[in-house]
Amino acid sequence: NPLSLLSPLQRKKRISQWQDLQSIQSKLIQLQRRKENCGIGAFERELHARMRVLRRLGHCSEDGVIKRKGRLACEIESVDELVATELLLEGVANAMSPAQLVAFLTCLYPAEGRKRHVENPPSDAVLGPAWKRLLEAASRVAQVQRECGIELDEKDFVEQFSCSLVDVTLAWCQGQKFQDVMKMTNMFEGSLIRVLRRHDEFLDQLHTAARSIGDEVLSKKFNEGRKILKRGIVFASSLYL
Repeated sequence: NPLSLLSPLQRKKRISQWQDLQSIQSKLIQLQRRKENCGIGAFERELHARMRVLRRLGHCSEDGVIKRKGRLACEIESVDELVATELLLEGVANAMSPAQLVAFLTCLYPAEGRKRHVENPPSDAVLGPAWKRLLEAASRVAQVQRECGIELDEKDFVEQFSCSLVDVTLAWCQGQKFQDVMKMTNMFEGSLIRVLRRHDEFLDQLHTAARSIGDEVLSKKFNEGRKILKRGIVFASSLYL
């Protein structure tokens, strides 16, 4: 043993040096882990996790080739594209009229101050079950993301969706007067107008998305929905006219 050849003082000095080296190496490992967690390493892990999500949900192949589902999702920007794509390709819109479809799609917007996850489903016979399917799809998407390594709270993810605008939007699309529609909500007039105008832009996105995958029936329904939504004071060029 080389240490046995050293004097007690030299031996003590060597042991102290070895302990210092161990401490430095331990700190180096900690810094390396911190770098991976907050830098490129974290970004790469998230990227790989999101790719796993896309493969699990059928948006792309194992080789990263975009499928029909992925092409549809690429065109959606205003809302959670994964949940929206699940619903549309499951055929949730098939039994809906254009007015019902326009109203239902407002559920996809984050609540943002409105009551989150309204307990009572829409009163409409078609939209009530559709709302339940949306919550199921959101829960499924959240679960897949968690299983693939993305950190999120499933409850919060699901509860970001709200059906509080469904009945209001449906009434507007069915031709009711703006003053009567306002009696159905606690929103300010300007806020509702902004929501409906933004919704028109979202419908335009979906119209383009449906065409990108060759679904002319769905594309036509979105276009018809825009026509019944865009009317009256809500879409007047000047609200003072």
